[in-house]
Amino acid sequence: MSEVRVTGIDSQTGGKVHQVISPEGYPINVTSVHQRIHSGYFFHVWDEVELGVGAQHWIMIYTNGNTPHVRYEGNGSGRGLIRLFEDAVLSGTSSGTFLTPHRKNRKIPRTPTTLFAHTPEITNSGTQISEVHFGNNVQVGGAFGDWEWILQSEKLYLLELESEVASNHIGLNIDFYEVA
Repeated sequence: MSEVRVTGIDSQTGGKVHQVISPEGYPINVTSVHQRIHSGYFFHVWDEVELGVGAQHWIMIYTNGNTPHVRYEGNGSGRGLIRLFEDAVLSGTSSGTFLTPHRKNRKIPRTPTTLFAHTPEITNSGTQISEVHFGNNVQVGGAFGDWEWILQSEKLYLLELESEVASNHIGLNIDFYEVA
């Protein structure tokens, strides 16, 4: 007996849902994230920066219309922290440099409505809703990660990276999908 594929319709996205039945007759479950990759709704952006002691780097998240589910992780060569703010306010002079989102399913041409930009000019960072420290006094550098947030649509969010040491190379990976 070979694999059997069952197709249905995802009630949320309207896309096809596939379930695979193993040769032994058991269903092989596919996670919702994996399904979103196959449906073309899963995206990835990244940024990296080198910061000195007390220096900050900002990434603005523009949520436009859809509800983004955002997961971020990264690492630094030294100690630092990452904060998430809600209701940030731009200064109006520069929205920053937009990061290019990459579809995890390269066969489906889809563009997200959620936008990410680094180095925006801000007048108010908004309300802090999360703070994560990485690295410690024993270990050089460290990873932080797999923090997931469901963000509200039509809002501005700000991710703030801050270094606690000199010459801290920080990389940030952001995976996200959107729900209408």
